[in-house]
Amino acid sequence: MQKNCSNCGKDFHCGATSGAADGTEVLSCWCTELPHVGVVGEPDQDCLCPECLGEAIEKRASQVSVIPIRSYS
Repeated sequence: MQKNCSNCGKDFHCGATSGAADGTEVLSCWCTELPHVGVVGEPDQDCLCPECLGEAIEKRASQVSVIPIRSYS
């Protein structure tokens, strides 16, 4: 399905589809192959194009703090 990026307005293809009642295979979108870092957009946003989603993931990942594992030996 064709979509417009909520960030830049660029047209792009989304591969996600709904499951069919007849049991046909459900396709997954290209975005499922990207790192999962939690919500990267606003609640009222739709999908982002590959470029904008990649940038949003990088930005979000850089904001996540890593807590070091402490050894108690």
